[in-house]
Amino acid sequence: MTDRFPDNDALAKLVAQARSVPTPKVSVRAEDIRAAVKAEERKGQWLRWGGGLAAAAAVLLAVSLVGDSTDPTTETAPVTTPSVAAATPVDKPHVVEPRVDEPSPAPAVEEPETPAPTKPAPKLAVADGITITTESGEDPVVVSQWQIEVSAGVYRIAVEPTVTSTFHVKHRERTLDVEPGTTVLFDDGRIEVEHGNAQWQDEAKADKPDASALAARAESEMAGGNRAAAIRTLTRLVRMYPRASETRTGLVDLARLRTATGDRDHARCAYELALQRWPNASIATDIRRALDRLGEGPACKGLRPK
Repeated sequence: MTDRFPDNDALAKLVAQARSVPTPKVSVRAEDIRAAVKAEERKGQWLRWGGGLAAAAAVLLAVSLVGDSTDPTTETAPVTTPSVAAATPVDKPHVVEPRVDEPSPAPAVEEPETPAPTKPAPKLAVADGITITTESGEDPVVVSQWQIEVSAGVYRIAVEPTVTSTFHVKHRERTLDVEPGTTVLFDDGRIEVEHGNAQWQDEAKADKPDASALAARAESEMAGGNRAAAIRTLTRLVRMYPRASETRTGLVDLARLRTATGDRDHARCAYELALQRWPNASIATDIRRALDRLGEGPACKGLRPK
């Protein structure tokens, strides 16, 4: 023991002397050292980081061991470390501006085409109450106020019931007689009677049936559902044979056909004409009842309302 350690008294004095020296105040903080090291690392200065660390350790060791040469009442100025925020530049954030699409131009609005003004149909010099409409083809040639001449085409001819004479339509070598109260569609020689009575003159001359033949033809046309043809045949029967027994039944049938087609005024005229000619007939009571159902209407002149 005496070979390895000094005299106990001397050692005790040395220890007492060391304890009597006050611990110096250290103003360098470990946080400051770490902040400085991190700032250096960001700048990539690795060599200075090692030297700074060694210097800091040496300062701490020197202050701890050399207490005699340091005035314990003197404070060391704090070490100022550079600001990390000031040393490290902050990139300005990249702001993506929103894309605003320009509005598409509005489609051009086409102005509607203004139809060319139509030329009014010329007023034909025919009798009042006669209307002729050219649907296709050339306009008809007026021969007189009671007759026209047409070529190939489509024409609508309407003769009002107030007209006092038959109207004639000449087509090539034929002539069509259109009675008052008739509307007929003329299509290149073919006719379609919408209501009333119209007949080619050559057919009328060649076809002169008696009352029974006309009554039988009307019966056949009614049975076949051909109301327009039956009305024409019955009208012909009444005009050709006004006092025949077949005409009495024919007037009742004609009135019923007119009622079925919605022509109430012509139906009323047919019933009234039957009563005028046969007021005491067995069917007179049925005719009066039919007239009551039709109600009042314009006065009649024969088969036509005035």
